[in-house]
Order: sequence, then structure tokens, then C-alpha cells
Amino acid sequence: MSSCPICECSASVNEFGRWGRRLRVSCPRCGDFIITDWVIYLLTNNSSINALWRPKLSHWIRKKQLAGEEVKIDSNNYESILNEATLPSAMEQSDNLILWLGSALKRSEEIIDINPNYIAAVIGATDEKGVEYIASHLVEQRLIKYSMREKTSNREANLTSVGLTLDGWGKYKELKQGGRAIGFGVKPEQ
Repeated sequence: MSSCPICECSASVNEFGRWGRRLRVSCPRCGDFIITDWVIYLLTNNSSINALWRPKLSHWIRKKQLAGEEVKIDSNNYESILNEATLPSAMEQSDNLILWLGSALKRSEEIIDINPNYIAAVIGATDEKGVEYIASHLVEQRLIKYSMREKTSNREANLTSVGLTLDGWGKYKELKQGGRAIGFGVKPEQ
């Protein structure tokens, strides 16, 4: 297993291409995308790029996948992508978590295990702590049930059990009726 050049999570990375190396990446956080070696070099060696480029780009990739687009990042488009990539507000992140949960849960009473680091790209948080911040507020509003399990080793993912409350299902329905949708292809932990 290699590392994702965007978020640095463990990912499947396959090299291809004759002129200029390209990487086909399948990442549990960012999703599936193609990126050139040259763009990776530019992103990681340019001090003028905002420090939040990794979470912004990770979230941007997930949003494009929701729209059904194949994501290719190369020297022709990376600057416009960086200008376009933004992180949503805390309220939008809250809505994104509720929408993702509603689409991931199979039954109203179900509780699923997630990796908060992977869900960060889905909702648009910068990292695991951002997911925990959003989740704690949704718990206070009684929209979700959320409990974190301690890691037993450094190699283990920080799993979290999460589900929607009855009020959370009401909020999910309200968001969907308002035209919001989210899929982002992140599956609950098995």
C-alpha cells in the first residue's frame, strides 16, 4: 500500500503513462482520481500555496465524484482547481454529515462505524478533529448519536459509532426536500 499524494492516507496508487508519469489513486478519504507526478511536485514544493490545500483538494475531489465526473488533475488544470477548491462553512459541514449519514444508513435505528479521518473529505472538515467538532454540536442538537472508540494501537483507525436520531432523520428529510444531496462514495467501516 502506498500513500495518497493529496491526504497522505494509505491508498492504492498505480503508475501509468509513457510521457510524464501519471498516478491512478484509489483513496479511502479522497476517492478515485488521476494526478500527474509534476502536479504532485508543484503542490508539495510551492510555499505560496495555502497550507489547507490538502483538505480543500480532498473535499473537491469528493464533490466532483458526486457529480459523476472522472477526476484528472494535471498541469493544465491544477491552478484553477486550487482556486475553485474551498471548504464549506461549519453549518454546511453539519448538513453534509447528516446527508451522508442518511444515505449510508440502511435502517432508522442503525448505528455504523466510520473513520472520522475519511469522513473529513466528505463533509469538508480539515481533519478528524473537525469531524469531531461538527459531530459534538450535532449531538448537542440531538440530531445524531455519536461515540468514539479508543484505538488499541497506533496502526488502528480511530473508529466512531454514529447514527441519526429521530430529529436527525427529520433534518435529513428537510435537507433532501430542499434539493441537497450527498453521496461521496465513502462506505461505513465493516
